[in-house]
Amino acid sequence: MEIFDYDNILLLPRKCRVESRSECDTSVTLGSHTFRLPVVPANMKTVVDESICLWMAQHKYFYVMHRFDLDNVKFVKDMHAKGVYASISLGRESARPRHGRHTGGSRFDARVHHHRHRPWTR
Repeated sequence: MEIFDYDNILLLPRKCRVESRSECDTSVTLGSHTFRLPVVPANMKTVVDESICLWMAQHKYFYVMHRFDLDNVKFVKDMHAKGVYASISLGRESARPRHGRHTGGSRFDARVHHHRHRPWTR
């Protein structure tokens, strides 16, 4: 796969090599899943919730569910029961405070889980 950076791209006004935007493929593959866009909404309580994550999974968009005030295991089981993948933030917290402050939440690990009995289909 070729990687592009700003030195490789030149935007020319009113120049287009396609007749229609429908000719362009914006999909991205992550593991065995193909998603419609290489865009991920922020994993914040004010941005995503269970219903938004379900809609996104059902419509082939990637998301990462936040980890706050949420039963992580129940969320994953519920998503799998609905036949869709589950993606969730997992925080790693230190047991010892540093300089009188809590140091948790500095590292996140997003993982894609899929239901073994209902593989992703396009």
